[in-house]
Amino acid sequence: MLLLSVPLYVCATASLPIAFAFIQAGMPPGAAMVLLIAGPATNIATLGVVGKTLGRKTAVVYVLVIVISALAGGFLFDRFLGSVALSRVGAGAAGDAGGFELPYPLQVGTAIILAGLIFYHVGKKIGGRFRRK
Repeated sequence: MLLLSVPLYVCATASLPIAFAFIQAGMPPGAAMVLLIAGPATNIATLGVVGKTLGRKTAVVYVLVIVISALAGGFLFDRFLGSVALSRVGAGAAGDAGGFELPYPLQVGTAIILAGLIFYHVGKKIGGRFRRK
């Protein structure tokens, strides 16, 4: 998946349906995670800009960091969430392939973390405005 995602010119939004289609075809979710991490970060346009503005050495380091991070992220995703089976959802209407759903405790946990981060960020912004006055 890494060899496909590095030269692929795809934005983050467009890579989601591609990764979903690969998962539907039987690819492990960790490999799809590699596509989601490496695809948008290493497309040819981005590499050209990084190479021109920061130099070739920096571009090579940039690609190596993305590649290592994508592989590590995909491996960790499969390692720790591979045992948490993604259950089938949907498959209702004609032509609807359905989707995948994480187990309920994981959904609640990530929702709590997200809400906490949002409240922290908003609180920080509001607190900064009061301090300036």
